[in-house]
Amino acid sequence: MQRNHQLSLRILFFLSMWMGGQLMAQQTISGTVIDSQSGETLIGVNVYVQGSTDRATITDLNGNYSIEASQGEVLIFSYTGMTTQTITLGESTLLDINMSSNLVLDEVVITTGYGNQLRSSYTGSAAKAPMEEIALAPRTNF
Repeated sequence: MQRNHQLSLRILFFLSMWMGGQLMAQQTISGTVIDSQSGETLIGVNVYVQGSTDRATITDLNGNYSIEASQGEVLIFSYTGMTTQTITLGESTLLDINMSSNLVLDEVVITTGYGNQLRSSYTGSAAKAPMEEIALAPRTNF
């Protein structure tokens, strides 16, 4: 009985030490995400810890974010039209990111009279209509 009690206490001690180390390793990483060309803050940038499904956030109206992560983990910053950035965390808890535009968009959305479709799934013909030509088109009142 005494032996089982001592074993249980040792296991509990080691588990608490391990859990304490895990919790202490987590820190709040925060910063601002900026468009490197215009200098404006970016709203709605996806920020997440690589390999994690429960640690993610987006930037607020001022381009600020805050996320829990540990030193050595990888943060990924992604935004439509911008090059995705991958940052390995060091000791600093303040991390400002400058994102540059990605000139190649991965998908094109086609707007039809019936809704929006991706270019890859659209089976009809499509053409671009410049706004200058639309402005010159005759108008009728009904």
